[in-house]
Amino acid sequence: MNYNIQKGQFRLTSAYPRGSWWEFYRVTCPICHDTGNCMLHVSQEKVACTRVESKWIYGKNTGNPSYIHYINGKDKYQLPEVDEVQIHDKKSNEELDVFNRKLMDFIPLQEHHHAHLLRDRKMTEEQIQVRQYRSFLKQQIVLEEDNTYTTVWEQLFKQIGNKDCWQGVPGFYEMKKGQLSLRLMSGSPGILIPFRNQYNQIVGWQVRVDEVKNSVHVKSAPTGVQAELIEQPNVVKITKNGDCIFEGQLEVSKKVEIPFQEGQIVVKIHKGQKYLWLSSANKNQGTGAGGSENPLPVHVAVPSSHLKHWNSGTLHQTKSVMITEGPMKADLIADLLPERFNKEEISEIGTTVLAIPGVNAWRIAMPVLKDMGVEKVY
Repeated sequence: MNYNIQKGQFRLTSAYPRGSWWEFYRVTCPICHDTGNCMLHVSQEKVACTRVESKWIYGKNTGNPSYIHYINGKDKYQLPEVDEVQIHDKKSNEELDVFNRKLMDFIPLQEHHHAHLLRDRKMTEEQIQVRQYRSFLKQQIVLEEDNTYTTVWEQLFKQIGNKDCWQGVPGFYEMKKGQLSLRLMSGSPGILIPFRNQYNQIVGWQVRVDEVKNSVHVKSAPTGVQAELIEQPNVVKITKNGDCIFEGQLEVSKKVEIPFQEGQIVVKIHKGQKYLWLSSANKNQGTGAGGSENPLPVHVAVPSSHLKHWNSGTLHQTKSVMITEGPMKADLIADLLPERFNKEEISEIGTTVLAIPGVNAWRIAMPVLKDMGVEKVY
């Protein structure tokens, strides 16, 4: 079977070497018949499926391990062209910590995000200050008095003392437009949550986005049918060869069949992610949040009272930890544990909470557990 895939149906991954793996973004994986996460190799002879296991594990040390299935090219897909861009390996944790702590001075926490943490998350002023939450800076480009453009980050690079210090930092990339060349941070407006490792080094960020963006995927349809989400969260337009077949609201997260005389059309609106990595993978001079040598970070949360005295570079050791998903949730749990349990119970369960990127990402926590001397996991 041959597939003529429209632009945006496959998404280039950051897997090495660049251009070797493509995500089934709006195309169903031939193994699990779902969209998202699963990948097609450029040879079209194998699929890395995240939902159906096999005896071959791919990326077991990453935040999203998958399983290799050989399809031997029986399904043929037309993959997009790969833009030639230079990318950088992620810096060491020590280098990232230095950069990110300087970065904090340039990205204040906006008032509406501060209010959300106080009102909705029930945090105290001290917790917010100690946790060092920030806001993604949307306006980064500055027009100078001489009518030239620069960015707010140039002063940051000057403070660090190296104009190329941004290279290898996830989120940063170089935008080129004609003669214009600017260093920018990629991302979406929202609350920036620092990821701290077992040495209290800030080695990454996640963004709790202000606006979750859903997407619509065609599950099955005659050739030439396309679906577009024209208004968030659920207004969809479906066309065939450019002619409108349907326009209206559809239920989110449910497969919907659209009546059509030429054949069955099934579409589904997928909920967007609330938490996104700060990453510039696949951008010019960019860097992904994880990699083979330096995988996605594991967030180590301790009570705020401990965090404010925890020096960067000092190993945190504990016999017991809890594991959850999401850094802000881990921060909240770590502060609640001493309030909800007595001293005897705390001596058993501890006050350390690890946040991993997803339920399938437990493997990347193993080196952290070993480093901290953990004996019990809850």
